Amino acid sequence: MNTVYLLSLAAIVLLSSASHAGVCVGLAVGSGLLDKRKAVVMYTSAALIGSLVQGGFMSRAIIAPSSCAVLTTSILSTLPSILGVPLSLNFALYTSQVGCSIARTRHGGFLGELTSYVLAWLAFTALTMLAAHRLEEVLTRFLSRSRSPTKLLDYAGFSIISLSALMSFTVGANTFGYVFLFAGRDLNALALLCGLFVVGAATLSYKSIEQVAFSFFSIKLSQAISSLLVTIVCIQVATFLSIPVSASLVLVSSIFATGYASMVYVVKTRSYATLLALQYTSIPAALALGYTIARYLQ
Repeated sequence: MNTVYLLSLAAIVLLSSASHAGVCVGLAVGSGLLDKRKAVVMYTSAALIGSLVQGGFMSRAIIAPSSCAVLTTSILSTLPSILGVPLSLNFALYTSQVGCSIARTRHGGFLGELTSYVLAWLAFTALTMLAAHRLEEVLTRFLSRSRSPTKLLDYAGFSIISLSALMSFTVGANTFGYVFLFAGRDLNALALLCGLFVVGAATLSYKSIEQVAFSFFSIKLSQAISSLLVTIVCIQVATFLSIPVSASLVLVSSIFATGYASMVYVVKTRSYATLLALQYTSIPAALALGYTIARYLQ
């Protein structure tokens, strides 16, 4: 494993470990159920376990690992983090392999696979919204008929903590398990990446958590539960199918859909459309940048 490859992987893990913390445990912090320190410990532990236990399911998405692919992804995950542009790590990591391969082999054999993945990503986005909308309707009716609101609040609090842990586990498998697979069988490199994941989460994740936590004040408990549950199921299914998905896009899509079921609009339509456009911008951006870097490295 050459230096550029390892440093690029290290940069991806260090920065993305922090940026994914808010998606996983931000709602639990915003609800007051966990303080940030405990939330980070829970996120780090569960995500690492998920990456090591289920990460192997993502092996089919490793199509052409190269220095070009990981360098492209590190650029697309570093610069947006500085500028605050939410591009998708998983979209970029998969697509960059395609762009680099096309430049090296001079044929578009991988474009068919990329097309199938793009269709799968679109399908997951749509199905997530439909499922979250339906589940929120069911939960809202159930809660409105309850005669023990205090007990329900206790159950809801326990549910959000549990779902946050499961969310960390599933994101660990789908995102970080996927990244760790790029280390191949190099155990030293894998150990380094795991260490950097812990360092990044422990030192850089508080801002990410706060951004999600602040939004919790305008969200219902039922919306939080519906969104987390649907997101977890979606990411787990994607992991078993070896499809890298954007955890942030899935979660925001779920929250957006629950707003139309409960009439509490947490995410505005224009904001959601902007996020959707930016997330899918990761695909052509990674394709073009990967192709350009591969041609330059030749």
